[in-house]
Amino acid sequence: MNNDLETLKDILLHEDELHAQLVQLAGQMQQALKERRAERIQSITQSYDEVTLHIERLEEARLALCDKLNVRSGHTNLTAIIKVLPEKQQQEFQAIRSRLKEKISRLVKLNTANNIMLQESLAAMNQTMADLAASNVHSPGYQHSGRKSAEPQSVSMFNHVA
Repeated sequence: MNNDLETLKDILLHEDELHAQLVQLAGQMQQALKERRAERIQSITQSYDEVTLHIERLEEARLALCDKLNVRSGHTNLTAIIKVLPEKQQQEFQAIRSRLKEKISRLVKLNTANNIMLQESLAAMNQTMADLAASNVHSPGYQHSGRKSAEPQSVSMFNHVA
């Protein structure tokens, strides 16, 4: 069981490191969104996805190991497993778990802010596209002749001087 606990500790420590990377990447993403740097956003997104994939694999390994430990100890989750450990190990695992929870909380906040900024950017882009489409509608003009003409006016929102 001690080998399994050491493996579990290693997995949790590695997850903690990877979540720290995700927090850093989410912060970089927020800055890139503010600066509207599309290439940087794409690069960060790719890195973010790679780190997330590593975390998912570690979580699967951690869950399998917890299931193995649960069968031996009769406890159902990591918190319950930690409670039955000797005090020194309890403190170690609790510290790792607390750091991991804190990083996940910061990550949720950053991701929420980034999502809001992305939604606002998409809404602005959609409005711009709608404005462009509306300005492209052919309306009858007079062409300085006093008579209605089916040709579009030569003045649009891009070349009109107020």
